[in-house]
Amino acid sequence: MQPIKNTLRVVIAVPEEKPRGALKKQLLRMEHIALEAEYSSYGCFAEGLLQREPDIGIVLIDEDPDIALKMIRQIFAKAPDSILFVASSSSDGNLILQCMQAGVSEFLTAPVCSEELLQAFNRVDENQSIREDARRHRCSLVAVAGSAGGVGTTSLAVNLGCALASVAPHSVALIDLDLNLGDTDICLDTIAAMTLVDLVDSVDHLDEKRLRRSLVRHASGLYVLSRPLSLADQREIDHEKLHRLIRLLEKTFSHLIFDLSKGYTAIDRAVLCRSDQILLMTHLDPSGLHNVIRLFAFFDEVIGCADKVRLVLNHVDRKESPLSLKKAEEIIGRSIDWEIPCDQQALAEARRGGIPLIEQAPRAAITDAIVGLSKTFTVAPAVAAIPEWQRSGNPVSQMPY
Repeated sequence: MQPIKNTLRVVIAVPEEKPRGALKKQLLRMEHIALEAEYSSYGCFAEGLLQREPDIGIVLIDEDPDIALKMIRQIFAKAPDSILFVASSSSDGNLILQCMQAGVSEFLTAPVCSEELLQAFNRVDENQSIREDARRHRCSLVAVAGSAGGVGTTSLAVNLGCALASVAPHSVALIDLDLNLGDTDICLDTIAAMTLVDLVDSVDHLDEKRLRRSLVRHASGLYVLSRPLSLADQREIDHEKLHRLIRLLEKTFSHLIFDLSKGYTAIDRAVLCRSDQILLMTHLDPSGLHNVIRLFAFFDEVIGCADKVRLVLNHVDRKESPLSLKKAEEIIGRSIDWEIPCDQQALAEARRGGIPLIEQAPRAAITDAIVGLSKTFTVAPAVAAIPEWQRSGNPVSQMPY
């Protein structure tokens, strides 16, 4: 049997204490299964399921099959994408048929066998992976990297994110991967309650709704996930959990922008491999261009992602530059993909005020260049529709069972 790849959040409804305890023990022993809540009444279960929005709900219906079925139908009427397993000691064909017609995904024999339960979880996990792959293309992952310190990677990441987020229906998150000295939060004058390290640690308990609430939302619409607040808070990041967090971010947002560190750490490399496009920032000077050559070799030989790299020339001032654009392209052996003009005054004023360029200097040439670059990343949003029961504002407590 294939191991479960995604953490599945589960809530259960078992009226009787003894079978509820037995099922709870089974679930707690299983890897990648997070038991979020247990209920002894069907009404509380339905309310909890609609509020928590878990991956799977499990209901033992033996106490009152009619009331349980009525509750199940009400759940699917308000949250049709719910996944429910029903367990029963009955082998009545009519009861099984009614459950499946109501929308139940699995009918399990009670007492539930661990192997049967694992097989059911695996089917859900496989289907979830297929759904994620199907909408994976709708989320664009962009890594912003630099050929040296001070070339403007963070300024581009921040302003590119704000430009994208200001256009409906984009939903954009900026992730600061410079865990030591990152300053995306400073650039946007935001204060984070939860940081990247915090969310990686708690990924087993996150869903799309909770993830959004954990990120800081800037006035432009950009969501920001900052580096740790304290240099002392440099816990080891679990790479497997980080990948799971990125998968959840992909499900939640239409665009992810990663502001990489200058150390090209293992985390940076993992994100580079996963990204759809890499923006490599450099200046028009010999040192930066020399590093560009080295980095393209690194991307090609070590990571195997050189084909995803777009070279961005920042702070372009052709009158003051020691090199011409043509000469730079000859040195690196490839063309420049995008140019951003030099405007130190606009950048300094925006940074001091914690304001993006689209607000601080909307008509400046530097802003036009970044907005133009943002338009090359337009994709369909990967944001789930709001369930009908939430749109209608109908309180869960009014459900008739």
